[in-house]
Amino acid sequence: MLLLGFKSGNIQILDVKIGKYLRLGSDYDHTDEVTCADFNDHLCLFATGSLDCKVKLWDYKKDLVRELAMTQPVRALQFLDISGNIIVGEGTDISLVAPKTYLTRSYATIVADKLRRHATSLLDRLRREIGAPEGETKKRGTRIPRPSLKLAERLRVMTK
Repeated sequence: MLLLGFKSGNIQILDVKIGKYLRLGSDYDHTDEVTCADFNDHLCLFATGSLDCKVKLWDYKKDLVRELAMTQPVRALQFLDISGNIIVGEGTDISLVAPKTYLTRSYATIVADKLRRHATSLLDRLRREIGAPEGETKKRGTRIPRPSLKLAERLRVMTK
């Protein structure tokens, strides 16, 4: 997906897989220029910042999850980690927005379940690559074939 923000405050998403624009509802557009955006694939969220002093968080279904009022125009933002901490540059200040500020418990539960399923599928794939039966753990000292080392590293990062 490619997110486009405009001076008018409008936001559009281009789904590059199907080559179509997925328009967000204009009721939720920013009221001033969109200055920044970032995606968090682990939480299935993206955030937009604007000169209207707002950070808006959206899910991948293009629904507005939360709107955060900042004290100054938002110049930059970025998700810091998979848990959803966001650093926001507003005016001359920098703020840290914790996920508990904007994530509802139900949304956090849904995302946690998704991450758990993803980690399980990675484990199963790794087990198939090294020849271990599903559900069986690798014995200590068993050598992982070369192509699986990248997968093992991704798995290590996912389970931390």
